[in-house]
Amino acid sequence: MERNAKVDAVILAAGEGTRMVSSIPKVLHPIMGRPLISYLVETVATFANRTLVVVGRGAEEVQQQLEGKALFIEQPNRRGTGDAVRCALPQVESPWVLVTPGDMPLVREGSIRRLFKAISHQDVAMAMLTTTLDDPTGYGRVIRDSSGVVAIVEEAEANEEERKVKEINLGVYLFKTDFLKTAIKKLTPSKAKGEYYLTDTVAIAREMNMRVLAEEAEHHWEGLGVNNRVDLAKVEEITRRQVLETLMLKGVTVIMPHTVYIEPQVKVGTDTTIYPGAFIEGETSIGSNCTIGPNTHIKDTSIGDEVKILDHSILEGAMVEREAQVGPFARIRPGTVIGEKAKVGNFVEMKKTTFGKGSKASHLSYIGDATVGENVNIGAGTITCNYDGFSKHETIIEQGAFIGSDTQLVAPVKVGENALIGAGSTITKNVPPNSLALTRAPQRVREGRGMIFLAKRKGKR
Repeated sequence: MERNAKVDAVILAAGEGTRMVSSIPKVLHPIMGRPLISYLVETVATFANRTLVVVGRGAEEVQQQLEGKALFIEQPNRRGTGDAVRCALPQVESPWVLVTPGDMPLVREGSIRRLFKAISHQDVAMAMLTTTLDDPTGYGRVIRDSSGVVAIVEEAEANEEERKVKEINLGVYLFKTDFLKTAIKKLTPSKAKGEYYLTDTVAIAREMNMRVLAEEAEHHWEGLGVNNRVDLAKVEEITRRQVLETLMLKGVTVIMPHTVYIEPQVKVGTDTTIYPGAFIEGETSIGSNCTIGPNTHIKDTSIGDEVKILDHSILEGAMVEREAQVGPFARIRPGTVIGEKAKVGNFVEMKKTTFGKGSKASHLSYIGDATVGENVNIGAGTITCNYDGFSKHETIIEQGAFIGSDTQLVAPVKVGENALIGAGSTITKNVPPNSLALTRAPQRVREGRGMIFLAKRKGKR
């Protein structure tokens, strides 16, 4: 749907949210890594001329999260949905205004499009979104006649016949702005709470001989609101499932999808296979023909084509170029770039490192604050000693170098092209290209001393 200069959107986000039992404003609680209100803001932004968000508790926090995406109106006294809309109306410029709760992130553009089709009638004051439930207990019933909606009756006030109605109101409305400005002035406070309810506009429209139409949402779950953390979990589960279904329809294989978590903004290429337990979040992109192994955790990472991320590996803020392999049980920390066809094996940790094309660190190593050239081999147990207690220092290993097992490279230090470091060495000085460096202490053998040691151990038992 294209932006429509005839429609402004008002999102009601001033509720106290007391049932969340939280210091965080309700609409900022995350659903798959994003504030729940951001889903709705993104949906209405595709068609609305302007988006107005009515804020109350935690107003500054909400504005910070949505900065540049909406205009904000504060509701000084929280006196119901009618009062919230009254606060926003002076800022409405378009002939039609969409009003929706801020705690319903599952409302879809397609359903809102149905409301736009409904308002083509000249005598329509408003159109509202509804759904039908097998068990509508607790919800306001939508009462219709041949002309449209007659009333919204709350369950406590409904008679026996009205309670049989299964169509319920979702609280999403498209109003003719002139009608809404008139109707808001006619709202009266409820006797129970002294609040002004937007649902009363239905009766006002009927009094003015204007039609109220209702359109059913595409999916019944679009009306799920978040009032507590149980609701939050339900909404997140629906969102998670939709993300995975979208990826699968675009050519991604997800094995046991009920175990996989992938946030909406993550991009995954075709013919990539994602195994059970994968947790992928943030600004992550994964290329085509990749393998993402079981129980991996990937965040804010760019992964090229034909990459293998094996079991139980963790990657954050990194880049892995095509045909590389990481894991199992590897940890790749922010600032790391793993080159094409490189291999980072089990129990290897890298941080702020550029690891060259075709290079290998197959197991049990820590490489931090390092620049590693192409076709370098890092032996098991190698450590770049990058921190001296005050500052971090860089290790440079040029292309073709071979680092023997159990080597400590005490930074700042440079190992030249095609140099060889003997196993068990502690390197504190630069090694020239094509050189052999080792610091191994001479081996001493004292025959018979082993028997004496064993005898002493036995005596202590």
